[in-house]
Amino acid sequence: MILTMLDPKRLQASTKFYQRYDKIIQESFILRLRGVDEIEAQETKSQTTVRMETCENNRAHHSDDVVRRVSAHHPAIDHREWECLGHCHNCFRKPFVLVDERILLEADCAEDLYELLLYTLKSLESPPLIT
Repeated sequence: MILTMLDPKRLQASTKFYQRYDKIIQESFILRLRGVDEIEAQETKSQTTVRMETCENNRAHHSDDVVRRVSAHHPAIDHREWECLGHCHNCFRKPFVLVDERILLEADCAEDLYELLLYTLKSLESPPLIT
């Protein structure tokens, strides 16, 4: 014969556990909703701006100067310089820029990269005004 007894301490502990669990579930749901809003905000921002990313280690090839030159005339460009973008095979050879996290542009010199950036901005679906 097996008798099941509910220990009041265990019952209280399990009740607290489930209360905390419910609270965590509610908070994670709220965070997911906030995340959706942030993603939508980023999507609308990305439709109006062009993100250009450069590698800090690529400064020797002056890729950051090229992007600053372009973004000085076109405020719709969001320039970010990272320590490493993970394109090391390109980084040590030539100047390069990552446009909108999907287009990798590289050229033989900084001036060619500047012209390639201008051409790419013109060819994007919703480019900033280029004069």
